[in-house]
Amino acid sequence: MSDKTISIIFPQGGIIPASIAGTKEDKHVDALAPVSVPERYGRHLIEDRFAVLAPKTVAEVIKAEPKPATKKGSADKLAAEKAAAEKAAAEKAEADKLAAVAEAEKAVDEAKALLASSGDDLVAKGEAETMVTEAEARLAALKA
Repeated sequence: MSDKTISIIFPQGGIIPASIAGTKEDKHVDALAPVSVPERYGRHLIEDRFAVLAPKTVAEVIKAEPKPATKKGSADKLAAEKAAAEKAAAEKAEADKLAAVAEAEKAVDEAKALLASSGDDLVAKGEAETMVTEAEARLAALKA
């Protein structure tokens, strides 16, 4: 194994296997505690996103931490994005409802045309009347 090592930190804590740590038992590492490991193993943990390269100083750790969005501009921007998303969703729902109503109206018209064309055939006339009733009920439910 190579003598070259790197310093890594586990964001959520981690375990270094005994074979890597050179101990009898696995080494448990606390979250954000820097630990030196062989470079190849450390790079493997970093690539698999179990660990990150340890910063050299405390100032770098503080600088690397994500800052919460506390600025008023950020809150206003988030509120505006949320309002725009809600408006778009409402417009889509309204468009979907109008399309469903138009489709139901078409079904009513088609059922009425079938009823008119059934003539003296009582079976066809009965089926057509049922279709008209069902189509009108669907249309009424959509318009409600």
